Amino acid sequence: MAKAKVILSEKSKGVLTLTLNRPEVLNAVNGPLVEQLFDALAAAEYDSRVRCVVIRGGGGHFMAGGDLKLFHGELDREADERRRFFEKFVYQVHPLIQVIKRLPKPVVASVQGGAGGFGVSLMLACDLAIAADTSFFTMAYCAIGVSPDGSSTYFLPRSVGLKKAMELALLCERIDAATARDLGMINWVVAESELADETSRLARRL
Repeated sequence: MAKAKVILSEKSKGVLTLTLNRPEVLNAVNGPLVEQLFDALAAAEYDSRVRCVVIRGGGGHFMAGGDLKLFHGELDREADERRRFFEKFVYQVHPLIQVIKRLPKPVVASVQGGAGGFGVSLMLACDLAIAADTSFFTMAYCAIGVSPDGSSTYFLPRSVGLKKAMELALLCERIDAATARDLGMINWVVAESELADETSRLARRL
């Protein structure tokens, strides 16, 4: 059986656009999404036809974070099996961040709607970020009793400062796009109706 395509890929005029395609769960991250996004980015690394990569979410949101329904299903396993599952998942996620950072071409996050948990981590790992004025952000991890992952503990303090990073991580407050820009988490805020065009314009300049 063919795998469901949870990453949609479109290449145009040197710009590779990768769309997270699990809109029914707000593009929450699971194994296939990580695997397919990693493969697409790794292929772009050596593709001379790709000058810039854009990562966006389908269905009106960027990424809600981890797939909590998937995680909850693991709670019925024995402790050792549960630990192995989550360790394997983390070991899948972190190479994804590494391939973004080693890519010799700029990676742009185009953010619409919500970005939570690993969605924020993924956005912070990108070289540039442009967001709709209606978008919002939350670290979210403390809401489920876990510590931040996906490299946010590295990138967030370097974007907003240590004290503010601790505040965002420990209180899980939701912030709007203008606040995220002022804190240094994103570069530009544009009208939601103009996000696609402004993202394309930016990518063509890179």
